[in-house]
Order: sequence, then C-alpha cells, then structure tokens
Amino acid sequence: MKLNRKVMVLSMALLAGVGATAVQAEGDIHKGPNFSGKLNAGILQAGSRDYDVWAFKADLGVDGMYITESGVKLKYQFVADFAGELNGVDSGGETWTSGESSDLDNGNSEGDVDVHTARIFVITDYGLFLVAPRTISGQWAQLYGNVDKFEYNRMHGKTGPSAIFAQIEQANDVVAYITPEFAGGVRFIAAALTIDDYNKEDLDALVWRFVYNNKKGFNAGLGNVMVSDKLVPETYNRTAATIGYDFGSFSLGGTYEMNDKHPSGDFDSYAVVAETSLSQRVSASLGYANKNHDNDALDNSGVMAKVKYQTGDKSYLYVEGAQYDHSVNNFLAGISVSF
Repeated sequence: MKLNRKVMVLSMALLAGVGATAVQAEGDIHKGPNFSGKLNAGILQAGSRDYDVWAFKADLGVDGMYITESGVKLKYQFVADFAGELNGVDSGGETWTSGESSDLDNGNSEGDVDVHTARIFVITDYGLFLVAPRTISGQWAQLYGNVDKFEYNRMHGKTGPSAIFAQIEQANDVVAYITPEFAGGVRFIAAALTIDDYNKEDLDALVWRFVYNNKKGFNAGLGNVMVSDKLVPETYNRTAATIGYDFGSFSLGGTYEMNDKHPSGDFDSYAVVAETSLSQRVSASLGYANKNHDNDALDNSGVMAKVKYQTGDKSYLYVEGAQYDHSVNNFLAGISVSF
C-alpha cells in the first residue's frame, strides 16, 4: 500500500531529529525519546459485509520530556495511526476506522495514515499549557471516558453509522490551559481551537470543562464546546456531563450530551456502561446508548457488550458485539498488544 508522503516525511524527520545527538544547555535534562505503539487487530463483521481482518488501532509514537535549567518542564508527544492505511476505504459505508473522514484534514484521511497527536505541554507550578497542532480531545477523554469502554463501538462522532454522540475523539489547532488540582481533586480546563484559517474568526471554537476525581473511585465532569457561526450556520453549543464510580471489581459510568443548534438539528444523547471482573483475568462490559434527535430519522439506540481476557500486562484478547435500532449491527473478536 502507498503511504501518505507527507506523513512519512514528517515521521522520518521527527525520528531522525530525536535520534540525533543534540547539544543541550548546561543543566538541562532530557528524559527520552521513548518509543511506543499499539496494535489492535482481529476479525470484524458489520452489516452486510463479509467477515474481514480489521485493524482497530495501529499506533506508533514517540514521547519524552525536557526539564530546563530554569525548572520548566516540556513534555512532547507525536503519534501516528496507521489503521486507515491498513483497512482501506469502505465504499459501502458500513464501517469506520480511527482517523477516517476526520475533520483534522478536511475529511481526506480515509484510507490513509492519520497523525492524531502532535503536542507539547509546558508544565509549571501554575498549571499546564498545551500547544497542539493535533491532539486526542481532552473533552472526549475526560467527559466521555466513563462510557468509552469498547474496542469498536465507541460512540463518538466519527464512528460512522453507530455514532451516538456529536463529540469527536480528536482535535486540531488547540491551545489550552489546565489548572493545578484544587478543592480536593478539581481541575479546570480552558481551550481554543483555530480550525478555519480564512473565515475572519481566529477562535473557531471555545472549550471549557471542570473535572473532579477524588482518587477513591469517584469521578465527575461538566463541560461545553461553543462553535462560532463563522464555522457553522448558527453558533453551536455542545454541553456534556459525566459521572462514574469504581467499586473495585465493578464500575459504572454514564455521560449525557446536549446539542443546541447542531448543523443537523438539536439532539440529546446519553450512554451508560457497566464493567465487572469475572475472574483475575476475565472481565465483561455491558452498555446502552441512546440518541434522541429532533429529526426522528436520525434517532438511534443500541446495546453493546464485550468480554476481555487479559493475557499479560500489555496484551489482551476480546470478543465484542453490538445491536442498534437504526444502524449497522456488528460482531468482532481480536487481540491487542501494546509496547
């Protein structure tokens, strides 16, 4: 398969740069570069498609940290996802691939390599500052993480026919500030996204969220995304709230999302997911999701389930399936290995 030249050139330049011997200022410390990856592959059957070998995730990345002589810490991360290149294009529209039809590069990443993370954190005593041409959405990770427990049925806005929520997993052109923890486990995050370069609006989306974690099993969060009317027909607001509790061998989480002036119309979505340990190595997940749209033709709901067998610290086997009222059902089985 022919790889995207831009991504390959960028990847080679990055690896060459971090691998080269560099002259550091006296007193600076460099921890890294650290190379990592994840390959999650198996068999997928979706809708009318035949059973097919499928890459659910194929990440390769590098990260590290500079600690400057002045005490400032700079954490960098670069990750590319090759799943789109491995799976190719589904002309029938019954599947989705991570990075596929992504807003990150104007919808042209289907069947291609997707750079989903290229970011730098500036870590200080006064909080974290983020600059990210590409990044995994913190809004998705922190407000939807309580229900993002499945390998394929992940429900975010880029999961094709099974999308329940409007929030997508990735973001681009992000600057953000993250406060230190206060009030026993609260953080506040504010961000701005500069998505369109020629619409006479510098800040195309403004984002905020409060998240709380008491480090004893309970977590909660509330946040909002406001998209400028220079990017969509009307100013669009997406508000989400989440709550979760880990009881040890059993956990339960839920997320509720409200969409006001979404380009497709107003709608509310929610999901609830429970996980339980069946033995030292076996666990099971069961979820229910619902999307209630002003346009009844866009309503959807579904039930999804997964059984996972932990083969090692960084590997596991799984079987998963989902049935939806108004979209494509699916069944899959696979293995995930991280390094």
